[in-house]
Amino acid sequence: MTDPAAVSASAREILSNLLRLSSFEFDGVDSRDEDGQCILSIRSSDPARIIGRMSQTLDAFQFLVNRIQSSRFAETPYCLVDAGDYRLQRRRKLEEEARRGAETVRRTGRPWRMRPLNSLDRRVVHHFLRGESDLVTESDTADRDGRKRVVIYPRRPGGGVPPAGAAEEPSTPAESPAAPASPLPAGAGALADAIPMDGDAAR
Repeated sequence: MTDPAAVSASAREILSNLLRLSSFEFDGVDSRDEDGQCILSIRSSDPARIIGRMSQTLDAFQFLVNRIQSSRFAETPYCLVDAGDYRLQRRRKLEEEARRGAETVRRTGRPWRMRPLNSLDRRVVHHFLRGESDLVTESDTADRDGRKRVVIYPRRPGGGVPPAGAAEEPSTPAESPAAPASPLPAGAGALADAIPMDGDAAR
C-alpha cells in the first residue's frame, strides 16, 4: 500500500521543481488531503502570474504533476494545484451556480442546463450535487472547444429523466471561451522534458 505521506511529499517536490525550472518566484508549496484528492497550494506574492490567463499556467502545472506522479506510483490520488485560492474561489462560484440551478429544477420540474464548462469544473458540479436524491446530473454534448454543459434533471420515478431539449439555460452571459482543448496544456511540453523523472531534485 502506498504511503500517503510519501505521495504528498513527492507531489510537493515535483511541483516545486517545475516552478523553479520555469523561473517562477514562490515561497513554498503546501499540501493537504481533501475528499480523496491531494490539494497542492502554492505560496507566492504574485499568484496571478502562476495562475495565468484563464488558469492555463496553473492547469499545465497540474497536468504535469499528475502525469509524473502516475509514473512514480501505481496508485495515487488526483492532485489539484492551486495558487492564491483561485481553485477554491472558482469552486465556490460553481457550487453556487449549481445550487441555484438545483433550486430552479425543484421549483419548475424542468431540467436546467449550465453554461459550457471544462472537465475540471464539471467534476466540481457533479460532485457537489451527487448527494441530492431528487436530482440527476449529466454532461451534454461537447462544443467545438471541448467544453460541455452539465444538465441538472429532476429524478423521475423509475429513474427516467426528461429530454435534454426541454432544459432551461441560465440568463447570465457565459464567460469568454477557453482555448481549444489539447492533450498537453500550453507550456507543458518544455517543462515535461526538463523535470527529473527519477525523484531526484532539480539542480
